[in-house]
Amino acid sequence: MKKGIKACTGKKESVNSGGSNSKTLPPSIKAIIAYCIIIGVVYIAYFIIGIYAPATLFFGQLVQGYAAIIIDLLILIVLSFVIYGLFKMEKWAYKLAIGWFLFGIFNSLISLIVISPGFIRDLVFVSFIGVILLDGLVIWYMLTRKEYFYQKTFTHDVEGKDKFFMYLLAFLWIIIIVLSIVLGVGFYKDTTKKADLYINELRGVTKLHATVICDVKEGEDRDICFVVLANLYKKDDIKFVCDRVESQFYKFMCLKA
Repeated sequence: MKKGIKACTGKKESVNSGGSNSKTLPPSIKAIIAYCIIIGVVYIAYFIIGIYAPATLFFGQLVQGYAAIIIDLLILIVLSFVIYGLFKMEKWAYKLAIGWFLFGIFNSLISLIVISPGFIRDLVFVSFIGVILLDGLVIWYMLTRKEYFYQKTFTHDVEGKDKFFMYLLAFLWIIIIVLSIVLGVGFYKDTTKKADLYINELRGVTKLHATVICDVKEGEDRDICFVVLANLYKKDDIKFVCDRVESQFYKFMCLKA
């Protein structure tokens, strides 16, 4: 088959799909694969960081221990199949990928409802809304480009829907990153200021006394205090400390200390 004319000409490009022969991946599918790889890297990083105290947030609930390991491994396995299937343009990857992104949307919606309010929820809110928008965009695009997976050969207008999808995907990524940085910096400054105060307050006292000091605090301040305490005693068994944290997010951070 002759090579497709370059995208810059504005003409249509022929692409192979659905078999074991060599294929030309459309740039839009490459963008989806890159998105999946980024998600996979994040999951792997959190998995490695918490290998000694496994914990994961699943539908807004904190899961710990072997259950957390199993969930993370299953997610990574499914995501690996999604990436492989998209790269090979397999027919089964079409439904699997849509199912994966639907799972991301549903997980984010439930988490938004469950996670307790506060500044940290604003940061999580942006992240989950970003996931919903990005995954929703990917699902919409895949539904309109079903032929990429179910036809042996096809043509696509490289100046049309594909570029619109990639530009919008990149735009959403930029907006989410900027908002996350702005909120993240504010969150970091606020919590660091509080953590420094609590470090001075807890240092030099027994774990039991430190627990009492944190217990008398309220709301987010109480949770931050226990996270600080877990960091001060991270060589010991911190589960007793982290179990006293009310917020699912801060409990997750406590176990990762």
